[in-house]
Amino acid sequence: MNKLHFLSATRIVDDIRENNVTATEIISNLLKRIDEVNPRINAIVHIDREYLLSQAKEIDDTIAKGNTIGPLAGLPITIKDNIEVKDMITTGGITGRSNYVPTFTAPVVKRLKDAGAIIIGKTNCPAFCAGFETKNEIYGLTRNPWDLSKTVGSSSGGEAAIIASGGSYLGIGSDSGGSMRWPSHFCGIASLVPTFGRVPRTGTIPPYFGFLDTTQIGPMARSVKDLSLVFPYIVGPDNWDSRCMPMPIEDPDAISINNLSISYYTDNGFVEPEKPITRAITKAVSVLENYDVIVEERYPLASREFFDVGRGLNRFSANIDPSTVPEITEWEESVEMYPDDIFGFADSWLAKASGAKGNEAMLGLEFYFWSIKWDTYRTKILQFMKNNDAIICPISAISAFSHGASSKDEFNPLDLLSYTHPYSLVGLPAVTLRGGTTDDGLPVGFQIITNFGKESLALKLGMLLESEFDFDDSSCLC
Repeated sequence: MNKLHFLSATRIVDDIRENNVTATEIISNLLKRIDEVNPRINAIVHIDREYLLSQAKEIDDTIAKGNTIGPLAGLPITIKDNIEVKDMITTGGITGRSNYVPTFTAPVVKRLKDAGAIIIGKTNCPAFCAGFETKNEIYGLTRNPWDLSKTVGSSSGGEAAIIASGGSYLGIGSDSGGSMRWPSHFCGIASLVPTFGRVPRTGTIPPYFGFLDTTQIGPMARSVKDLSLVFPYIVGPDNWDSRCMPMPIEDPDAISINNLSISYYTDNGFVEPEKPITRAITKAVSVLENYDVIVEERYPLASREFFDVGRGLNRFSANIDPSTVPEITEWEESVEMYPDDIFGFADSWLAKASGAKGNEAMLGLEFYFWSIKWDTYRTKILQFMKNNDAIICPISAISAFSHGASSKDEFNPLDLLSYTHPYSLVGLPAVTLRGGTTDDGLPVGFQIITNFGKESLALKLGMLLESEFDFDDSSCLC
């Protein structure tokens, strides 16, 4: 497509810099597009039109004067509604925060703004980023632009929907076990879940701290190349998120794929994927076999242990008497999610938790040994990765399902969880991209898993495969 709103983020940045188009033209066109699609999909939940146009004019004036502009100058970006942005309502889908306006901007967003990006607005997410559908009591349900009767998944569903429909060039989401990957798969876009600890999570709702945390922040876009464009600008410590550490980044273009050892699989032993998903991976494998790489069908057997490990770790609260459990109302209040505030919460919750009673709740010693089992699980997966440069596999066993299906008894959560959670528990990076289409016109994708710090290899492989796939988007809400 050659419509302005369907150009790539990379193309937009280049065109603005080369004076082929103005930032004001980009924003004006995008606002028209949002007016066309958002009433139908309900993806963007907060937008400030005057601010957007003023930011665009400021960039245009800077270029006209011949002054230096940032590397992402003029690029419009959307932000998931659980990531705080100064002066923009940020709810996290939580009713108690329906009017909450932060006084600061999360580091991942600030870094993009410092590079010249323009923040379009906030996109819908479920309360506390939980569940399999993007809906909440404040903004309602987000719909899939390929079929309004279908889900966008959760919890970065607003991002996936608005990007897929041409209302945003690029967005920032969060993923704890599939929250960026499932929506990307259901909506036919690309996403990058970085290595755990690569990007700071400071300023997110709920705050991602604690031993059980697997959450990471990353970009979502219509192409893998666009993920590569913004990735270098969001990484690195912020001296708030204690899990965030400095790691070197390679240039994907400088990486050779010669002699790589790549594994793939389509059936993990839990649930067999739909045929279009299997076909997408088969096609990806056939492309890679034309290069000097070793491609073999295999997967880490340890990945089948994820369910027992996850279930064991979460037994810490088994059958606790509800009357003794700390209330979660603190998270529903308009408190800024910087550590200075969270320190106080931690002390308060520790005091309340000391009185919790439950017949099956874990002892501290039992929880300690479950943590050892978790580390053992990680080691088993890493031993597999030692001899495998990448894994190509499904994101989900199913394509986008009908709204409300996930709340029915026959819904099988393992259709989604079993293909993403095994790697989230380790903290490995993943690139998602579109790989095919179902018989009824829904997009399907697959993921490329690499080892710690090897996002650039996943991006390299993603861009290579993406260049071999060509899809007709005419059936999308375009």
